[in-house]
Amino acid sequence: MKLYFLRHGMAAEKSDSDYPDDSKRPLTPGGKREMRTIARGMHHMKFRIDRILSSPYLRARQTAEIVSQEMKTPLKVEFSDHLIPGASFRELLKELRVSGKEFSRVLLVGHEPFLRQSLSLILSGTANAFLPMKKGGVCKVSIDRWDEIPCATMKWFLTPKQLMALAPH
Repeated sequence: MKLYFLRHGMAAEKSDSDYPDDSKRPLTPGGKREMRTIARGMHHMKFRIDRILSSPYLRARQTAEIVSQEMKTPLKVEFSDHLIPGASFRELLKELRVSGKEFSRVLLVGHEPFLRQSLSLILSGTANAFLPMKKGGVCKVSIDRWDEIPCATMKWFLTPKQLMALAPH
C-alpha cells in the first residue's frame, strides 16, 4: 500500500477569536490559492490515488476537497476521526488495514504533529524522528509489511514550494 501524507494548507490562526472551536478554523484565502497550486503540481506529477481520507476538521476537509477538484478525480473525500489532532495512529492503521484490500494508494490529509509522528513511527519505529511537515507538504511512503506497526519506506518528501514549482502556469 502507498500512503501519501498531506498536511492541510495555511489556516486561520489558533488565536483568532472568530474561531474558538479549533475544528472550525478554515483555510485562509491565500491558503486556498496555495493549495490549488500544490494540487495542480501533484496532478502534473501524475500523482495517482484511489482513496482520499481526511480529518473532519474544516481546514483539512477544504484541503482534501481542493486536491480532489484540482486533480480532476471522481473520488469522494472520506473522513476519519483517526486523523484529528491527538488521534491514535494505531487506530488509523486498523482502519487502513481493513480497507487495504480495496485501496492501494491512499491520501491522508491531516495535522501536525500527528502526521510527523505517524510518519516517524512507520519509518523509524519511534515517534520522535524529526520530519518537519510544512503546510501543504506531501510525503509518499510504501508499506513494506504490516506488523503491529507497519514497516515503511519513504519514496519522497516534497515541500509546498517544490510542488508549486511543478504546477503548470
